[in-house]
Amino acid sequence: MRPIFQAILVAVVTGVIMALVFHGKTNETAVQKESTFARIVRTGEIRCGYAITPSFLFVDPNTKEIHGINHDIMEAIGKILDVKIKWVEEVGWGDYIESMNAGRFDMMCASVWPSGPRSKNSTLTKATVYNALYVVVREGDHRFDDNLEKINDPAVRMAVVENDVSHSIAHESYPQVQLDLLSPSSDWVMPVMDVMTGKADVAFCDLGLFEDFNAKNPGKIMLVKGPPSRVYAEALSVPLGEHDLENALNASITTLTNSGVIKGILSHYAGNYNPPAPEFSKNVP
Repeated sequence: MRPIFQAILVAVVTGVIMALVFHGKTNETAVQKESTFARIVRTGEIRCGYAITPSFLFVDPNTKEIHGINHDIMEAIGKILDVKIKWVEEVGWGDYIESMNAGRFDMMCASVWPSGPRSKNSTLTKATVYNALYVVVREGDHRFDDNLEKINDPAVRMAVVENDVSHSIAHESYPQVQLDLLSPSSDWVMPVMDVMTGKADVAFCDLGLFEDFNAKNPGKIMLVKGPPSRVYAEALSVPLGEHDLENALNASITTLTNSGVIKGILSHYAGNYNPPAPEFSKNVP
């Protein structure tokens, strides 16, 4: 065989082999990269990550069943999408994104306060609930009444959960405050507990959290007098880039909002929570 033909034959055979190998790897990659939404459609279930928070999610001590605002909203979404809701893993507010993006569950079914870091590392839905965030201090501490700007002082210590929205608020609004930085796996009660025990001067919580903690620890903490620090549109969180799942959830949230279902759910729970306004409210007399 002439050298030139031999070289052409080797090149062709090599190209075919490489194409087959590449095709095989491409198919393998396609299987490995099944989207979260595709998996939900295929299995007929949403695997939920969650965090326990008064009014939003709590466990019945007798039956061990999960209840709360987020539970009821997710169950209503499940009916619209015709999928089962499975509560598979309890996580912390500061580390749920890492667990979710690793595929340990499909989405964070406990609604979250949106922040820059959360928006960069996950995909957030439209609002399910509007929730006011207050500053809590020890009973009798009136230093910050009607003037939250006084918190921005190196002499003040603020309890926050690392990577949580409370951490973001501290950086954005109170850059001079000392941080009592808690583990990302900490639950909501830890910052408030640090205020009560004197490890910190201030922390954040919503009205439902405050009422639950105050009922169990009367006379130990109080809310700073004045308006809330922030009002958040609580959202559900899905893996970064999962826009098909985001769209399905947003359509469901719109339906539950316009039909009054979310408003009805909120009426059964303590706290100062408000539903999103119906999207047709400006167009229908």
